[in-house]
Amino acid sequence: MRERIISAAKSGNLENLQPLLKENGKTTDLYVGQDSRDTNPIAILKELSSDTDGLEIMAILIDVLSTSLVQINAGSADEIYIWPYFAYKSIKELTASEKVDLLRLITAGDFSDMLELGEYSFYRVGIKPDGKWEFLKVGN
Repeated sequence: MRERIISAAKSGNLENLQPLLKENGKTTDLYVGQDSRDTNPIAILKELSSDTDGLEIMAILIDVLSTSLVQINAGSADEIYIWPYFAYKSIKELTASEKVDLLRLITAGDFSDMLELGEYSFYRVGIKPDGKWEFLKVGN
């Protein structure tokens, strides 16, 4: 699924994400911190983007999925792979190398805000071992 999301995002056409967001009759959960009345996931993604075509959110998806992942609840029914891996690390304890990875996604100002908050608060993607795109989340 990761590769399919990246491929769809690289196309530059947000509609190419639609089948991935609604695969097997289940819609990907979008926890995006917005009070959207729209239930169309493509419309919600467009709202997240600072441009009208959703190009920014597609670039963010590519960047987030280009980081390493973390596996949560291995071997259980709740097992899931989450990008970026540092979303589940203490932001204050990141190594210099991990900070470089993080700064590929956010600005230094955003990093300072996260340090103050005490946790990672940018986008994260969750994919189940069976390939279902479980969620796109922003914030804590």
